Amino acid sequence: MQRFGRLREWLDGRIGLKDLEKLAQKKRFPSTDTPSGTTRRMTLFLFMVQVSTGILLLLYYGRARRRRSNPFNFSWVRCSSAG
Repeated sequence: MQRFGRLREWLDGRIGLKDLEKLAQKKRFPSTDTPSGTTRRMTLFLFMVQVSTGILLLLYYGRARRRRSNPFNFSWVRCSSAG
């Protein structure tokens, strides 16, 4: 148990663990909160995270795509016209 005590002291020194504990103890969830409401809020949050990371990836790969004309080499494909 002493190992966890040292870990707790180290975390308190690094990130202020005691302040976070006090904040968590003050936080109260509404009594009308249901599991479905919690699930909806969690789903909305994760969707917003997915959209924001998608936008960041679009910006990154959009710039990379403009730097090079064709990232794939399709020179081995032969197109023949039927006629």
